[in-house]
Amino acid sequence: MGRSLLFFVFSLICLLSNAQSRVELIGADELSGLNQNGEKLVRLIGNVAFRHDKTIMRCDSAYQNKAANTFEAFGNVDINENDSVHLNSRYLHYDGNEKKALVREEVHMTDGQMTLTSTQLDYNLSSRTAYYTNGAHVVNQDNVLDSKIGTYDANSKTFGFKKDVVLVNPDYVLKTDTLQYNTQSKTAWMFGPTTITNKDGYLYCENGWYNTYTQRAHFSRNAYVINKENRLNADSLIYGGKIGRDTALGNVHFSDSINHIVIHGGRGLYNRKQGIATITINPLASVKMEEDSLHIGADTLRSVEDSLKRKSIFAFHHVRMFKSDMQGICDSMHYSQKDSMIYMEIDPVLWNESRQMFADSIHIRVVKNKVDRSDFIDNALIIEEVDTGLYNQLRGRTINAWFYNNHLEQILVTGNAENVYFQEDDSVTISSMNYIICSDIRILFDTAGKAEEITYLGQSEGTDYPINKLPGGEKQELKGFVWRIAERPRSKADVMQ
Repeated sequence: MGRSLLFFVFSLICLLSNAQSRVELIGADELSGLNQNGEKLVRLIGNVAFRHDKTIMRCDSAYQNKAANTFEAFGNVDINENDSVHLNSRYLHYDGNEKKALVREEVHMTDGQMTLTSTQLDYNLSSRTAYYTNGAHVVNQDNVLDSKIGTYDANSKTFGFKKDVVLVNPDYVLKTDTLQYNTQSKTAWMFGPTTITNKDGYLYCENGWYNTYTQRAHFSRNAYVINKENRLNADSLIYGGKIGRDTALGNVHFSDSINHIVIHGGRGLYNRKQGIATITINPLASVKMEEDSLHIGADTLRSVEDSLKRKSIFAFHHVRMFKSDMQGICDSMHYSQKDSMIYMEIDPVLWNESRQMFADSIHIRVVKNKVDRSDFIDNALIIEEVDTGLYNQLRGRTINAWFYNNHLEQILVTGNAENVYFQEDDSVTISSMNYIICSDIRILFDTAGKAEEITYLGQSEGTDYPINKLPGGEKQELKGFVWRIAERPRSKADVMQ
């Protein structure tokens, strides 16, 4: 029992002695004693130096209170914490019991990687943490940081900045209210509304991190990027830095004001070096065309930009297209602003007004944001329902269709042309069906979309069937006939999966 008590007392004495190690005077040119307000002080002048544990502190003059284990230092104050942290100022109040240095006037601090300047700084040698409330200026290689309030942990090399925080880099300027910055990893963590501005544009987020060396970053909470031409919103933006590959996740929204394109999706990947963006998870692209828009949906959308900033959009698998006067489906689509063409491949179907048109390939030319011409290449077939179960049809190797003000103006069928046409005897009652085969067929339409002139080119053969004696088979429904009206997108919502 006695031995345990002695051990406890000895341990307590050791702890107290370690907690309150004495400040040691190393030297001074002049030394004198004085009493001030009942306290005994030592006045030191010229080349004054103190040691406290592994820290050396120097100054021009000082007043030391040995009893309180404190001193005040004046002029050319220098604190050297074991050659790891250096502090310079015009004034210092040091408390040896608390190991706290109150540094004032022309404060300069460095750890070899960064320098901090301020008018005041409190530094705790025990925890190796600094704190300021009157503003500071920090330089870390190419990065310059300013804030009203801040902390610094010399152990982890981490700053905590608050209030009017500004980080200036040769490539950008970052502004926020709260920022953590590690001088070793050169990584900044943002908390609260943050903006990053460079010559190309502007970024906003409310949470995230950014590595100023690798330039990799992750931005979230209302994150968006704006430049002269584009705006990108997403739940999270992951910037790939020097690698050049960026990711947008959740509620991705991209708008291109130059090309009048808007793209939505759940996930986006962007290759900056190649100018290629890939959108997945319910992607939707909308291309402005005068007062209307062309909406394109698919499993995957890819946007490619050329050197002239012109966009090409590639759509892959389960492609759906909607425009008020034109709708379509296929398995692969390419829209090119370079040649103003839409290319539909692999089982393409196009609808315009009451017509269904399909072929092995469909090429659509857009002029001044209006459909000007459609080419149906190989096994082309156009179907128009005139009554329940009755369909006008045109079939040929190739069909070319011309449009004016979004209405069909002319059709040219070339190569083994076939035509099924139901005639009306009084513009209401269908009286008969014509079946004609020839080399080529040209049809002109009126402004209401009705055929007003049909020309059969080359040698032609035809048969007229009364409505009550229809032939059935391939003379009534041409080879390849499938009425796919149920697949027709009826709205923008139908384009989205």
